[in-house]
Amino acid sequence: SYYYIKELKTCSGQKVVNTKQKTGYVGFLIAIQSFIYLYNSLIETNYQKYILTHKFSQDHLELLFFAIRSANGHNNNPLVRQFSSAYKRLIIII
Repeated sequence: SYYYIKELKTCSGQKVVNTKQKTGYVGFLIAIQSFIYLYNSLIETNYQKYILTHKFSQDHLELLFFAIRSANGHNNNPLVRQFSSAYKRLIIII
């Protein structure tokens, strides 16, 4: 999948990783390279038996920020005081 993404082209024939819209593609390529490095460093050296890839997900962080935004009426730009208050309420609940 790494080489497939790296070679993706736009309708005009330009590689996507060389366009202005490259950010998401380059980020995904870096993530793939990172997991390959982790595999080579941890699994092939028998340091670990497996890698829990779901632990690398940002979903938990996204859910935290969603809860903080929701506490303030879906405010995408809370004040420091609003953020602190929502964060403290969430910590007490957890």
